[in-house]
Amino acid sequence: MKGKSLMKDWEVLVLETIRSGLCFQNVICEAILKEIRNLDRIQDHKVIDFWLLLIIYANGGPYKKLADSIVKRKAIGGFFGTKLLTQSIKGRIALIQDYFQPLLSLSQGLLACREHVAQQLGSHIYVLLFEDFKDGYHRQEVLGSLITHMGSGVDHEVGSALDALISISSKHPEELLSLSSFINGILDYLEGFQDNHLHQVYKVFGQLALTTWANGPVAKGSSVANELLIVLRKQITNPDTRYKRMGIIGVIKLMSCLSGDYDLSRLPSTGETQASFDETFGLLQLIMEICKTSSAARSFFYDELAVLCESVSLHPSIIEWVSKQTIEFESLFLLDLEAGNVPTELKSSESLEGDAWMNLDGEVSPILLNIQNLLMSDGTSSAQALIFLPSSFRLLAAVERATNHGSLGNIDALLGCPLYLPSHQLFIGDEWHGLSEQIKESLCLSIYYGINWIRELINAYSTQVHCSNESLTQASREEISTKLLKRMRNLILLEILLGECIKTVPSLSLPVLHSEADRQDRRNHISNSKKEPVSKLQKKRKAANLEEFNASTSQLEKNDTQVSNGRQKQKKIQDCFSQKSKDSPTQQQVTGVTQASGHLKHERASQLEEQRWKFRPLCVDSLSILSIPQYKPSLDCCLDPCAELPIHLYLLRDLLHKLESLEIQTRRVTLGVSSSHSTKLPSGLGPMNAAHLFKRLKPVFPSLRTHLDTAARILCAGSGFKLSDSCKEHWNTEALSAGNPDFNFPVESQCATAGSILAVTIRCLSKVFTSSELVCESSVPTITGILLAFDTVNSQNKFIHDLLPPPSPGSLEYAFCIAYSYLDELFEAAATISFSVATDLVMAQKSLVSCAEGLMEACKEAIQRSGSFRSTSFLSYLKNRLSVSAGRVLQHQWKYDGQGKCWSKGDLVQPLLKMFLEYNDAPLELLEELACNIMPQVPVQKTGTKDVIQGYPTLCPGNLLVWYRVQLEEHLKIFTKMIKDALSMQKSKTAKEDSIDFTLVRARQCATILVSLVNLSKIHPDKVALHSVAVKFGGKFIDCFLKGIDFWQAQYVARKDAINAVVKELQKATRTIQTLCSEAKGSKKMPVTSKVPAVKRSLERYVFCIKALLHSTSQGNSFWMGNLKHKNLQGDEVGSQLPVSDEERDEVASVGDDDDEAEQAELGGSGDEIGASGEDES
Repeated sequence: MKGKSLMKDWEVLVLETIRSGLCFQNVICEAILKEIRNLDRIQDHKVIDFWLLLIIYANGGPYKKLADSIVKRKAIGGFFGTKLLTQSIKGRIALIQDYFQPLLSLSQGLLACREHVAQQLGSHIYVLLFEDFKDGYHRQEVLGSLITHMGSGVDHEVGSALDALISISSKHPEELLSLSSFINGILDYLEGFQDNHLHQVYKVFGQLALTTWANGPVAKGSSVANELLIVLRKQITNPDTRYKRMGIIGVIKLMSCLSGDYDLSRLPSTGETQASFDETFGLLQLIMEICKTSSAARSFFYDELAVLCESVSLHPSIIEWVSKQTIEFESLFLLDLEAGNVPTELKSSESLEGDAWMNLDGEVSPILLNIQNLLMSDGTSSAQALIFLPSSFRLLAAVERATNHGSLGNIDALLGCPLYLPSHQLFIGDEWHGLSEQIKESLCLSIYYGINWIRELINAYSTQVHCSNESLTQASREEISTKLLKRMRNLILLEILLGECIKTVPSLSLPVLHSEADRQDRRNHISNSKKEPVSKLQKKRKAANLEEFNASTSQLEKNDTQVSNGRQKQKKIQDCFSQKSKDSPTQQQVTGVTQASGHLKHERASQLEEQRWKFRPLCVDSLSILSIPQYKPSLDCCLDPCAELPIHLYLLRDLLHKLESLEIQTRRVTLGVSSSHSTKLPSGLGPMNAAHLFKRLKPVFPSLRTHLDTAARILCAGSGFKLSDSCKEHWNTEALSAGNPDFNFPVESQCATAGSILAVTIRCLSKVFTSSELVCESSVPTITGILLAFDTVNSQNKFIHDLLPPPSPGSLEYAFCIAYSYLDELFEAAATISFSVATDLVMAQKSLVSCAEGLMEACKEAIQRSGSFRSTSFLSYLKNRLSVSAGRVLQHQWKYDGQGKCWSKGDLVQPLLKMFLEYNDAPLELLEELACNIMPQVPVQKTGTKDVIQGYPTLCPGNLLVWYRVQLEEHLKIFTKMIKDALSMQKSKTAKEDSIDFTLVRARQCATILVSLVNLSKIHPDKVALHSVAVKFGGKFIDCFLKGIDFWQAQYVARKDAINAVVKELQKATRTIQTLCSEAKGSKKMPVTSKVPAVKRSLERYVFCIKALLHSTSQGNSFWMGNLKHKNLQGDEVGSQLPVSDEERDEVASVGDDDDEAEQAELGGSGDEIGASGEDES
């Protein structure tokens, strides 16, 4: 112990010495911060790096904020992980004694970050501080800081603070129990928490209550359990639904702790323990009694109970009690059928004609779901029972799975039982118009309850598709799969019908049937009160993403492209049935809407979309329907004989919404964006994170590829793909077999539906590849399985031929390569839809490459040990292929629709052009081709005709500035890297002559490109924004050139001609930049004038540095400097910096031409002379 103490004292002394040494040495602090900031590999970051940042942060002064910023940046980038922080802090109590407050302050900043990685690191520091400091003072400080975060009202900050408190209560419940008086106040402010935060709060207090019961009444803080039970009882008995909801969450979470987190057998079997359990169980019974008077509270209670049954193994007594609560389901909602027919006494007693809809079992069906009678009954309690119908069935299914090893065999009759709804004749033509407003509302509600019943059926029975229960035979699985597909057709039809009906009842407000409504309302309130600014590009991209693919049948069959502003409209599922066949006979009028003119108006479904957030969400298990094998008929007359494409589209759109919801939760998204209409929809994910979701979705991806193949084949067939009349009736035939009433809805073509499937699937894949949850060591098996789902023979042969050495089958690089190749093969199909879909395809490929790059960097050591990546050469190959893919989109001849081009504004073109230039194997040559030959072809003004630039049809006057800026950015990036390499060669003194000559050739090439780009300002004299970009990047190029002055000076004697050529070429650009600056000052072009002072200083430095260069090499006589006359972009001499009239311009035109000839003659008089432009400041 003595030696250990001495060692710690020695470490403390060393840190004190470093701290005192850095206190007044700003130069050393700056060097340390710069060195740590430039570390770009995880394995290069050590414990000493964190401690140096902590010391600089603790010292305060001018570098405190910079140190804090570096720590956050390293945490967000994954360079500072929990392992490094544990090594730096845990067990080093003597070292961190003096750094407690700085560590607490750093963790506060990390916890306030929006990035999930930084929040986790901040929570981890709190836990480490609580563990290392045993005294009450420091632990009170930790708890006080966490409580401060909980009161911030920021969603992610509150959740992260509660996560830290949960970790502390799980690892150290007895220590936290002794400090319970400092956190009991949280129970007084529960109304400020959202539902997910309430679950966290009650988990903390539930663990403390269980610790109290385990230790007996002598335990410190034993009042926590009693206070918790008192609070729960008050909330349950409160008449306010909001507090009742909080009490339900608290009791369910406490029962979860009793059943799952703790084994009741481990608790001492004392009278007090049994009494506490009985009291908690009594609260559960009290909730049931109170909720009988409120359908909404009862629905929420059933949902919470169902989640409890699905997540933990409950105590037998609790399971038995819950089972008893489901007994009333049969008597309340079901009726017996007579040989598959509705009982005669039921029909005779009803006021409105009803019928059995969607009977999948035919005459053998024993039961009927009684929706109409409950809705039309005189008592309000019966009608209100339909509100908790879906949640009641969810609880019934959860209990059945919990008691029957995951099987639903005992209630399989519910999947095929018919729905008793109003007669379908009431929804057609004059029958509908003759109904009163109240009856119409009741009919809409009946369809709405039917939709949510089917959604819950799909949620429950989709768990049986891949159920591991041995009692479930293969025949039973196939029967369930067939019925699930039929229920999907029922669901689609009912949603279309409700969209038609609700248009004629605009005042109808549908009831909320899911348990996430309160959470959505609170989140929307926070979003509206704390909106943050969103960049223009984000707004454009968001607006573009909200539009849907809406191309007509004839255009898709002819490979035409319908382009709307920004992005094509993605077809909603209702639109797949919105157009009639030209040869169809006169059709019925559904809900009074005449459908004789092609597409039905989008207005009819907009009212339903506004209330779609009230629907029950589909769970993750429902996506397993995508993997149900297709049972095609023996004679295939088309690529989709079973008409399953609309079903797949419906599920894929739901998958996309789930992925977008996860992106909002796990990535940095502003609150303003999170309040959009799409994010109001419940996701059905619950507490599931991205890693768990991808693991669950792994078996679905092979089927996803199959559906993509089908859609691509349909789209690529184009106009040559003709459907017979029988093919067009596939959907109607399958719908009738599913028991759908024949409303004779028009059916969209297979091409339109296939286009939507391709577009939505591409966006889903892009969301998957951009998820940060995949960039970690534990996700390697998941990402490998997902990527190998796209393995095809063609992809394998192609990469074996192109990539050397070829990737080994089964390796991670092999999986990335074949996935990229598969996406590459989809371009032809994407190009038949629109430019935006093709752009999304390239962005998905970019996400895939970024995922591979991030995974290699984050898990480099682990991957090297496991051998997952055997080669890194595939990354450069994929990046080069990415440039080819982006260029293919930019160079494709897209269809001009006469209404404007979606690429004209440039928001979609910019990322494509960056990839095209950045990842090209010869970027400088490509830039030279674009700058010198392509860009000058752009007309000055929009002519209103079809302007096509040779080789690059996507380049037009509308997006010229985007092309211009991106080229200058990439050009400056290339030149900056070239100067750094040149200086490195100069310092090493081992550079080969060929390398130096090659650098000078490339420098001349860069100067030529700059001249061509800057001279575009003469072709477009009215584009002030273009002038501003030219001046800005021209000045940056000059600054970068001057950074390499040591290299130019060292090589001038040996390579005078080459360097003179570079300077002379660059002089052409500096003259134009000087003219732009002078003209901007005279005409008061503010975007340009704001950059003039800095650029003028750069030009002056350039002139004098060139003069110093020549004098230092005894070439001073080669340099002359004169006063440059004021001229405008047209070359006309201007007498002052004030604007001149046209008459004055004509008078000086001839003089200006003579001066230009004289200047050119003098400049080119000798190869050894260099002219430098200066400015007459007088």
